[in-house]
Amino acid sequence: MEKLKLITQASPWLILVCIAIGLAYALLLYSKKAEWSKTVNRSLATLRFILVTILCLLLLLNPYLRQVSNTVEKPTVVFAIDNSQSIASTNDTTKIRQLYKELENLGNDLKKDQVNIDIQNLDVTDLAKNIVTIPLNYASSNLSAILGGIKNNYENRNLDKVVLVSDGIYNQGISPVFQEYGFPIYTVGVGDTTKQRDIKLSAVLANKVAYLGNKFPVVAEVENIGYPGRTVNVYLSQNGQVIERKSITFKEDGELQQVTFLAEAKYKGMQRYMVYVD
Repeated sequence: MEKLKLITQASPWLILVCIAIGLAYALLLYSKKAEWSKTVNRSLATLRFILVTILCLLLLLNPYLRQVSNTVEKPTVVFAIDNSQSIASTNDTTKIRQLYKELENLGNDLKKDQVNIDIQNLDVTDLAKNIVTIPLNYASSNLSAILGGIKNNYENRNLDKVVLVSDGIYNQGISPVFQEYGFPIYTVGVGDTTKQRDIKLSAVLANKVAYLGNKFPVVAEVENIGYPGRTVNVYLSQNGQVIERKSITFKEDGELQQVTFLAEAKYKGMQRYMVYVD
């Protein structure tokens, strides 16, 4: 719906003043006898009255038109689908596809209630057309990126809610628990709640800058899940060459140990080091 409204920056009472000025100007110029007929004289006086009044209104009132346009935006529900490889590796893909089909049916029911349905997966540049055909092949899981992308794309829009379908595993970005998104998030958990046995390299800590010829520490945090009493080797390498190797033994399940390497900055420029466990 659109509305037009005439707005003036001065008192509306000045309209009477403008009319009086226009009338006085017309009478002053055309009240005397003229060479042309009375009809022509009156027509010219009327035209002069109208023009002078309009000019006076424009100068004194400074009017302008304001157009107000109101649009009703339907609410939007976004299905955020975690399509990482971990979903397929720890779940029955048939059941996952069945769940996706149920979500697809839910979306169709919401569309009947005048609700927009959008589907977003881990590829934040791609807006999927339907849930069922989304491939479970993404190598990384960055849940904060997918939710952050929704926050940016739907800013100042009628975003009703986000339904996040995920196993909760992420290997990039930060935990979504510590982020503020400004919209309600409903989670659908998929996956196996049983902890998988693993030796995990949780973090690698090092200074971003090291001076040529100086030695600098590289700290690796290694965690074990389900391997108490296990001894593992931790390596620091550069350009395919092992610089240092250390062995650690886990005493209990869930233990996290720090391994500190001391590397020497032998070369100028950006250098790449790799830490791995076997």
